[in-house]
Amino acid sequence: MLNVNTNEQTMEKIRKARMINVRFFSDKAGNTLERALIINMDENIGDVMKYLEESIDNINIIHYTTKDVYSIVNSSELEEIHDYVKLEHYWGDVISYIIEYKDCFGFTDEICLVANIDYDDSVLITAVNNFNESFNVVNIYEYRDCWVKRP
Repeated sequence: MLNVNTNEQTMEKIRKARMINVRFFSDKAGNTLERALIINMDENIGDVMKYLEESIDNINIIHYTTKDVYSIVNSSELEEIHDYVKLEHYWGDVISYIIEYKDCFGFTDEICLVANIDYDDSVLITAVNNFNESFNVVNIYEYRDCWVKRP
């Protein structure tokens, strides 16, 4: 866990990104898998799907959806690449936080924030308050089946 000062500095680097929730059948695994892929806003979705197919041999993409998210992923902090794991050359593991909040009118909505480190809830709440001070965080959900495209 990073210290709070480092976390707060990192939170200042929030940028927009795109999440592709993709469902695919893997011949190797023999079943259907789902992953959330995190990419830059300007990347072509078709190119990313080809990149995914190259990174995992013998898959059939069944369906995908996209949505805009916020990202504080730092590529230099991704796990080390092991030569014997092909997938690690293409993708790094990250965490997706779904932060549910109520606005000043009582309406509930959510923000998706993607990071490559574990954050305390207090740091995530501060990040949401930086978007809008009137937001009141209700729940924070964490999903770890996310991959960020390596540069």
